[in-house]
Amino acid sequence: MTPHTAALAAAWRNDVSALASAAADLVWRCTPDTLKFWAGAVLIVAATSSVDAAEWYIEPSFEAELQFDDNKLFTPDTETRVFGGTISPLAVVGMRTERSEVALDSRLDFTRYHEEPDLDTENQFFDLTGTTRTEVDEFSFNGQFNRDTSITSEVETSGLTAEQVRRQNLVLAPSWSRALDERLVGRLEHEYSDTDYGETDSGLVDFAVNTTTVTGEYLWAEETRLLANTALSFLDVPEIDTNTTDVSALVGIDHQFTERLTVTALAGARFTESEFVIAGEEREQRDVGPLFDFTVRQTFERTNLTASLSRITLPTGSGDLVESTRLRLEVRHRLTPRWRLDAVALYLSNTSDRDDQSSSDRTLALVRPRVTWRATDDLDVSVSYRFRRQDRESDESAAVSNAVFLTLTYALPRLVF
Repeated sequence: MTPHTAALAAAWRNDVSALASAAADLVWRCTPDTLKFWAGAVLIVAATSSVDAAEWYIEPSFEAELQFDDNKLFTPDTETRVFGGTISPLAVVGMRTERSEVALDSRLDFTRYHEEPDLDTENQFFDLTGTTRTEVDEFSFNGQFNRDTSITSEVETSGLTAEQVRRQNLVLAPSWSRALDERLVGRLEHEYSDTDYGETDSGLVDFAVNTTTVTGEYLWAEETRLLANTALSFLDVPEIDTNTTDVSALVGIDHQFTERLTVTALAGARFTESEFVIAGEEREQRDVGPLFDFTVRQTFERTNLTASLSRITLPTGSGDLVESTRLRLEVRHRLTPRWRLDAVALYLSNTSDRDDQSSSDRTLALVRPRVTWRATDDLDVSVSYRFRRQDRESDESAAVSNAVFLTLTYALPRLVF
């Protein structure tokens, strides 16, 4: 055992109690606002179904990962090299009936780094989904509660990763779909998202977003669907006296050319109005821009390929709304019955809705290939490499990061009640 590995193992042994204490702390923090709401959502969905006919299940699993990153904080000037590991218990607990289903997907990450204790962290991720159906209606609910850090959460949004800041994010999203006739389906959805960074001097600010979306889908032919959606979004950043209203509309088509090739194309526009304060002066700004989403899905005998080009708007921890243009490629190839190759490539360009220069104005390139070996029916072993590069006009040089990961994933037996 190398000195680095021995030190890492010792750090884990010294923090065995972290799992219990972090779980207790999570319950204490979440019970007032989030866990009670989720419990109520479960009861609402379960009440619409026949409890006697319900099937309950638990799908537990465990993941352990070693990683080396030559620039963990993803900064252009000072590179922080780290070697560390993460242990992650996971579980999916759910219930199914003929018309309803509820599932709670949970993950707890406990990460320790050799000689970098300030970067040690315990992250928690919970995702609750519930659906109940009638002959023409479908009522759904999605609730997420995540406690992580800015090192991971801000990579694709604000890019403010130079300081590890605790982030807490709550998402509540009920929706209702109705089959208006044999060909037309309408959907109404509202999403509330609240992000809290606590007290920090990192430039990250708390914000909340309310978005209401109306979607229509028309089955024009067996292989063709016509799509349309419109959304109204409100971004509130009280810490810096910023309010942003965003209205968008897109129309498009989803067409299956062959059994293995499907193309989705959406195009539209947005109107954004912002009110903010700079140097004590209140300002207003209006902006109009295009939106689009083009996706191609191709399936081969042993390969799945997905390519997409999109332009979307999204809020960031900087307190502004950014227009993000993204090119993404995903490849999944089965080498042999037990060996698989996956790869993800992403290039994005973010531009703030402000006329003045923002820290959110930047480009990001990311590539991550991964090879996975199915050692047994329950155990996967994977090795992956990740390259990242970030460029900002305000920085003299680019931020570059290279990382290597060794991951073991073990699926425990599924329990059914």
